Amino acid sequence: ISPDGTRIGMIALGRLWVMRIGERPRPVGDVPISARYLTWSPDGAEVAWSAGPLEHEDMFATRVSTGATRRLTALPGREVFPAWSPDSRWIAFVHAGPGDAPRLRLIDAAAVGIADTSGTRSLGEAEAEWTGTAAFAPVWSPDGASLLAPSPNYDPTRHARATLVGLDGTRRETSLAASPIFAQWTSGALVYVRHARLWTVRFDSAGVHGAAEPLSADPALFPSVSSASDILYMSEGGLRLRASTGKERRIGWPLSFTPPVPGPLLIRNARIVDGSGDRPTAPKD
Repeated sequence: ISPDGTRIGMIALGRLWVMRIGERPRPVGDVPISARYLTWSPDGAEVAWSAGPLEHEDMFATRVSTGATRRLTALPGREVFPAWSPDSRWIAFVHAGPGDAPRLRLIDAAAVGIADTSGTRSLGEAEAEWTGTAAFAPVWSPDGASLLAPSPNYDPTRHARATLVGLDGTRRETSLAASPIFAQWTSGALVYVRHARLWTVRFDSAGVHGAAEPLSADPALFPSVSSASDILYMSEGGLRLRASTGKERRIGWPLSFTPPVPGPLLIRNARIVDGSGDRPTAPKD
């Protein structure tokens, strides 16, 4: 969902789509079939995403009004999980160079074609295996002062701890609600999925305050949150939009695709071996 809560960005069928809620999706431009990890800029003017062969992904940013795309990074290895800072100045991401441990890095949000790590700011090694899952991607604090990252050997089935990484690289452990995945940090709260349900808990840089509460009994995955705390998530029957008031709207599957039906193909002078042991047939069309 876009920061202002009025649009939904999607990657599907080799294209980037933007849909104003209540209207039909609009194709913005073509993207590689490997494109994923879509994220909006705070002003809603651009979206960033990663694409490329596995373990060699780079990051890109597309202007949604024109479809113009710029390459953000071309580092050795993979760059995934882009996350725009609330002040629009930085894009945080996870970089795993060939044979290296994943590292949390920053680039200027206006960057173009960063091909050397000297053009990035390293915030140190990422203590969890971030190269294969988006269950815990880096999340900015609402004030943009730090990033929420997994703690060492993070296991979402057991752990209730995370690390706050400051822009100066300082690190501090903080408490989490038990077993959160797909966490989103809104003003004063953490929204996340646990056991395929949507939950929230009061949360700030000091950690969790109070008990977590389920937002719905329905199944949920892949939540994203607007600046007004509207929550877009996947559930039974497709996308759902939960307003900050608690009212839910079913959006369903806004994109459809019909596989093309190939035309007839005529093969001339073919001999057929039917597998029964008989001789091949005479040539025929």
